[in-house]
Amino acid sequence: MSRLSVIIVNYNAGGRLARCLAHLARQTVRDFETIVVDNGSTDGSVERAQGGGFAVEYDLAGTNLGFAAANNRAAKRARGEWLAFLNPDAYAEPDWLEQLLAGG
Repeated sequence: MSRLSVIIVNYNAGGRLARCLAHLARQTVRDFETIVVDNGSTDGSVERAQGGGFAVEYDLAGTNLGFAAANNRAAKRARGEWLAFLNPDAYAEPDWLEQLLAGG
């Protein structure tokens, strides 16, 4: 079981999703999983983000579930002890998860 599950809900985020995931790949803490729920994007943002050399679990909802429902869907799949929610237009500093765990 991972210590943390990072959950990202994507809907037509363009290149922002790939940039968000690239920042997660540089975290000083490595014991986490990343789940991206895609709410039926049509802009190719998921395809652009895939294959970045960083393990990400993609849940392609096929339709826009809405922000809260998509987060809840990912939370049910998550295996981490802690859940961290991140928007695709947020670019985490390398010590983001380390600092989060230090507070817990």
